[in-house]
Amino acid sequence: MTFDWDNFDFKTIFENKREPKLLSIGMEGGEYTKHPRIMHTHTDKLEMLLITQGNGIHMIDGETYYTAKGDLLIYNSNSLHDEKAETDIGMKVFYLAVTDLAIEGLPGNCLVSQAYRPVIQCGDAYEEMERLFSLLFSHVGKLKESNIEFLSLLMKAVLARAYDMIMEQSIEEKDKDWELGDAIKKYIDKHYQEDVSLQTMAEDLNMIQYYLAHAFNRQQGIPRFNMS
Repeated sequence: MTFDWDNFDFKTIFENKREPKLLSIGMEGGEYTKHPRIMHTHTDKLEMLLITQGNGIHMIDGETYYTAKGDLLIYNSNSLHDEKAETDIGMKVFYLAVTDLAIEGLPGNCLVSQAYRPVIQCGDAYEEMERLFSLLFSHVGKLKESNIEFLSLLMKAVLARAYDMIMEQSIEEKDKDWELGDAIKKYIDKHYQEDVSLQTMAEDLNMIQYYLAHAFNRQQGIPRFNMS
């Protein structure tokens, strides 16, 4: 299969072709992930976490996310976050940290806009992402000058693939949010004379209450859904 660059208007996501730098790549599991970590933030780097086994509860910038195998978590610079496993089994994760990351339209060392979810469900792309993390991890263990560029290219592949998935997920979420937002507005119009709670609405619409409230907030562009 041949590849014709003339058919593509390619533009790198890295601003001014600036090269991000790999700070660390690792793998954790077992006892380490069983215990909750205190809320913390980093001002000089971006972190990414790929869950390869287990379930967890992650707090990112005040939002709680229930995570599982196949989820990719993005911790922008200055993002306040913590994590813990949801069971005694713990989680297994790959983690990656980079610095000097410059993406057009975003602050330094940030990969995801605050308008989008920092948790990506990899879905069919999970095996691809897991292989990239595994390659990075295995080659860092035998680091030498001759493979530094290879490691840099692998890191950029992880960042570029994650950025693509963020954009794809944001489009899907917007479509779902608008559909759900319309359903909520029709429900309110129909029951406006009744004493309706968020819990009742979620049950009637067969939705999880947490997701219902946050989807409506995103669709309406308001900070909080004030039904109790």
